[in-house]
Amino acid sequence: FVKMVKNAKCSKAFLIVYNLFFVLLGGGMLGLGIYGRVGYDQSLSLLTEDNLNNACYVLIACGAVVFLTSFLGCCGAMAEKTWMLKIYTVIMTITLLLEIAIAVLGFVYRTKMNGIVTDQITDQITKAKAGDANAINRMDVLQNDFTCCGITSYSDWNPQTPPQSCCEHNESSPTCGSTTSNLYDRGCASEFSSFMETNLLAIGITAVIIAVLQLISISAARSVYHDIEGTYA
Repeated sequence: FVKMVKNAKCSKAFLIVYNLFFVLLGGGMLGLGIYGRVGYDQSLSLLTEDNLNNACYVLIACGAVVFLTSFLGCCGAMAEKTWMLKIYTVIMTITLLLEIAIAVLGFVYRTKMNGIVTDQITDQITKAKAGDANAINRMDVLQNDFTCCGITSYSDWNPQTPPQSCCEHNESSPTCGSTTSNLYDRGCASEFSSFMETNLLAIGITAVIIAVLQLISISAARSVYHDIEGTYA
């Protein structure tokens, strides 16, 4: 494999194919970030709207950077422009370091997610009991989406009657919440934490895989522009 990277022709072919893929990936990230900003899932707004909006902006920014950088690397390899490849190498080195940081944060925060989620749900239930319409809506969406009730159980809604979103099979009876046998027996903290932990693990693993591929692409780009400089020297 090291011999392949050192071979300029193989490195050039790798760079073109690799960056074409990431041009598409960057475009997808950009579109996903815009979609998340415009029409995000209300369940995720439980982690506060500002946090979600910031995550969407980060995704949009990363998508734009990936798209433009990959386009630069692809064009640089095909047109044999050393200045493009050098800029590409610098940008890729910086993003490689950022992705390593993202991978570490993904694994670290995965272990802290249960405490963060529990605190947020506790805050939302307290506000919902006080009549906050936004908190009531967020808890309804969360409990419907994850088929759960309360923080650890339906008893967290005491002394009030649990809302209808706690009822199994989406029963519309106004007395559903007063009969415990009709309520979800799972708390939302564990369900939502499990969902977030799984996604953070996936993000961490994906960041590591992409970081390895980027390290290879940096080596390939260096091989190509050194070969071009040697050819025209």
